[in-house]
Amino acid sequence: MSDKQTLIKHAQDETERKACPICGNKEWDVGEETYILDASGDGKGSEVACAKCTNCGFVALFAEP
Repeated sequence: MSDKQTLIKHAQDETERKACPICGNKEWDVGEETYILDASGDGKGSEVACAKCTNCGFVALFAEP
């Protein structure tokens, strides 16, 4: 399994049957892509997978644990 697939699987596992912190919904859409976030501006971004609540649209980001 590639690092990308592992990260997406991590996001799926973390949201499975877990309630959205905003609305309490327990259904999530986990994307098929990963993204690089560079919040510090140092060029050493973190790869993340995204999960979106199917009810309210809240987005959770998951990086490598």
